[in-house]
Amino acid sequence: MSLISVQLSNLLNLTAEKVGSFGLSIIIITLCLKIILAPLNVRQMKISKLMNAVNKEVSASLETRKLETQEEESKIRGEMEDSLLPDLNQHFMGQVAVKGIDLQFSIIILFVNLFIFMLLSWVSFTKREVTV
Repeated sequence: MSLISVQLSNLLNLTAEKVGSFGLSIIIITLCLKIILAPLNVRQMKISKLMNAVNKEVSASLETRKLETQEEESKIRGEMEDSLLPDLNQHFMGQVAVKGIDLQFSIIILFVNLFIFMLLSWVSFTKREVTV
């Protein structure tokens, strides 16, 4: 057993001998521990209130900050969405990253990638590790 559990067990037995009941001794020890730990709980509540205030300020500043032009927003979106796989949302929003790629071509590429990954998964999961 750990040192803390041994000490608490000894304290429980000692209190039960003095009081005459294990239930009452558990209540007394619990109240004593709550009183001892109360300053830590008060400090934690203060820190929690400060963190909530900071989170409110940060969320308010993020809401007030808006992108000024549509060009800046599309530039940021383009930087975030750079990938090798086509994104179908770009076709619906009219912001195709590469000129000349239409919706059908993007769907075909996605299905080819799906087929390749399904084939690789099938090969890797059906491969036997142990020969019988």
